[in-house]
Amino acid sequence: MKVPTFLKQSTLSFSRTIFRSRRAKYATLVLIGLCLISGVYLFPSASSQTRQRTVTTGGTSAEPATAARPEEVVKIDVDLVTIDALVLQKNTARIVGDLKRDDFILSEDGVRQTITHFGQDSLPLSVLLLIDRGGFLD
Repeated sequence: MKVPTFLKQSTLSFSRTIFRSRRAKYATLVLIGLCLISGVYLFPSASSQTRQRTVTTGGTSAEPATAARPEEVVKIDVDLVTIDALVLQKNTARIVGDLKRDDFILSEDGVRQTITHFGQDSLPLSVLLLIDRGGFLD
């Protein structure tokens, strides 16, 4: 028995549709996975920067919450400290561009510090999304 050609074509197109949907699902899962992995690397965990809580027992509960505690001081000997700044207009919240090194004042404990390196990112930032379909072309 001979199968009509229109049935062969519809079966072929149906199998292509199923194949495409499987590929699309796979590509979507891969894209979501890549986004999650890049999110882990781009946004480091804040838990490494949080202080551990110290719980004291035996104290009176009538102590004020603002009791004088010694302030923690961390001293590190470094050659360069990087600081990122985003300057916005007060009323419109638009980004202020074309700022120079002289437009900033950097101070530590009231002592003015010198700015040795200054750079400015150009906005808008360029983002590239590359999807490789593995040689699947129509």
